Amino acid sequence: MAQTTVAFEDYQAGRLPDVCVISGARTEDRMIIRTPIAPEVTGTRKAGRMLGSMDRLVTSLDPRKPREYLLGRLPVDAAILRRRRLELRVWRVVAAAAVLALVAAAWVAAALSPLAVVVSIAVLAVASQRRAELRRKAPRPTLIGAATRVHLDNVHQEFVDALAERQAN
Repeated sequence: MAQTTVAFEDYQAGRLPDVCVISGARTEDRMIIRTPIAPEVTGTRKAGRMLGSMDRLVTSLDPRKPREYLLGRLPVDAAILRRRRLELRVWRVVAAAAVLALVAAAWVAAALSPLAVVVSIAVLAVASQRRAELRRKAPRPTLIGAATRVHLDNVHQEFVDALAERQAN
């Protein structure tokens, strides 16, 4: 997948080429993406990946912290959007069923309980991994340059080419 940078105003208003960012096909459909903006602490450097992850987790759980979001409209084919939403819902239901099976196995002290626990944990792991994979493949916007530009990761090369062609004209 490719990456590109677009103007902040164009990203928010959806004034982007009519090319799907996921498949590269022509489309007039738009998907609204809401990305949390994490304030960066200047002058400090995170000690490593694990400490950085823990720092983000702690700061994201702070209930007093005001939430700011970057809203944007990206061109995404409606069929792809429906399929992704359906798949996310299916994996959410599978994970909920696995949790219920885990609770039921803990509740009932039967011969099948250990097997139900192992299967439930395996299903939860697969569902979590699949949902994370779906989210990882989605376009990732990042606000850069004092809120004047938006960097887009995981977009189709056709979208990048259409954007370059549009900027050239």
